[in-house]
Amino acid sequence: MHIAILSSRLDLPGGIERAVVNTANLFTQKGNSVSLLIMDNSSESFYPIHPSINIMQQQLSFGITPEGNVISRKIKMLSDVLALRKILKKINPDIVISSEYPFTVASVLARPNKKLKIYSWE
Repeated sequence: MHIAILSSRLDLPGGIERAVVNTANLFTQKGNSVSLLIMDNSSESFYPIHPSINIMQQQLSFGITPEGNVISRKIKMLSDVLALRKILKKINPDIVISSEYPFTVASVLARPNKKLKIYSWE
């Protein structure tokens, strides 16, 4: 089974960062293929990541930014959802797990097929 995990950043020593890395490592140890999509400008991790995990970094904000006006943020959201859709088509996961609600909403909008299961935790 191929699992994609979406997270904002992993270079800080926080609880959600540890949970994301531990979950990815556990899925890998259980024989699953894992892609970790980091949606920030840094692909570094504070915690050790299993070497077989596919780490992808793409800075996507889905329009959640103080810059610009309402229209430019909506355009940014659409652009980022389409970029996420392209990534999901490329890696073709069976399951998507997102660590923040904006990523869950974007995953639902970007999912390339209705059979893709999307899970979220906060």
